[in-house]
Amino acid sequence: MWTGCADTPTLVGVAGLDIGGIGKQLCDAAFEGVVKQLLEGYVVIGGTVAGNAGAYRGSGGIDLVWDLWNEQFSAFTYPEHALTSGSMAGASGGVHVGFGFGRFDSVHSAWSGEFYGVEYSVDIRAWSILSISGSVQGFASPDGTMKGGLVGIGGTAKVPGSVTQLLKLPLGGSVTAGGGVWTPHDATTRRLAGRRSSDLKRNRYSYLDLEEGELGIGSHMLQIMGMSPLSLSLAGYAVAVAMAKRNMEDKGITDREEGLRDLHLSLCSEAYRRISAYRQDVPSGTSEKHYGNYSVQRTTGGHFVITDTVSVPATGEWRSTRRLHRPDATVVGTIRYGQAIGGAPNAFIDGRSYPMSRFSQELERRTNALLTR
Repeated sequence: MWTGCADTPTLVGVAGLDIGGIGKQLCDAAFEGVVKQLLEGYVVIGGTVAGNAGAYRGSGGIDLVWDLWNEQFSAFTYPEHALTSGSMAGASGGVHVGFGFGRFDSVHSAWSGEFYGVEYSVDIRAWSILSISGSVQGFASPDGTMKGGLVGIGGTAKVPGSVTQLLKLPLGGSVTAGGGVWTPHDATTRRLAGRRSSDLKRNRYSYLDLEEGELGIGSHMLQIMGMSPLSLSLAGYAVAVAMAKRNMEDKGITDREEGLRDLHLSLCSEAYRRISAYRQDVPSGTSEKHYGNYSVQRTTGGHFVITDTVSVPATGEWRSTRRLHRPDATVVGTIRYGQAIGGAPNAFIDGRSYPMSRFSQELERRTNALLTR
């Protein structure tokens, strides 16, 4: 707090700093809990078929998966040998759409292998000929590195594999749990490449490389799903992730973790945004650059000094806050100084009053100490 100048503008300024700190904490929490997860997202649409062929009972289906950060697409079947509706007697089918979240280096490493899930479903039956079910599912890989959820509509929309009914619920609802093994399906991936067949690539299995500007993965989604409010929303989500990745690449950042940290600071730290703008305007050297009511200067040690000034022209009083920041905007030193009008001019530095004859000298000494760090 600035002792010796506890007038209304000063108290408002101090309150503003506290509110700003709370706002950053909320932004940090939102980034870690929401934005960061969305940037590690996977969009999935698919279908499930289940039925009884003689003595054989089972379920299976196909998932179409877009890896948003790596900008890849691949089709997967489950279980490993998917059932076909043509061989099923009394088969029922369902469709689902959803999201997965995790950090992987490819769509295959993210979506291949074993998954377990829990589903809540509600059946609506009309007369004896109509049966519609809706479901909400949660799923995860055994090691917890991939988690997500699905919404299903259809005759069935269940987690495939050995499904065990755990609990009967009212209104025809039930909770089920089960698991299955997901395997890339090359034939479907190739068939759905469409105009992008030249972008098909292969490691052990085929996948579609959609890294072509911000619209690459979004346009492929629309090609597969058609135009609808849902598909446009999913494509917009994909474009937003691609734009965040392009912004990282434009800054020369190749490491994902570093890129996420840069985005976090860009969204949540005004000081970091100011430093980033200064770096573009002053690529080298230590010259000071003014931006309206604040200035930025690089120190000899590669830190940054940001000076904010608030003035009241009618009275001639002014207050400044000069902060020393590391390149990641962490504050490592602060000087608060200014001049308040109250009878006679009152110069102060960090709450201590100074005669005008000593004020400039002391401020210069402290500022030079910051600039050499």
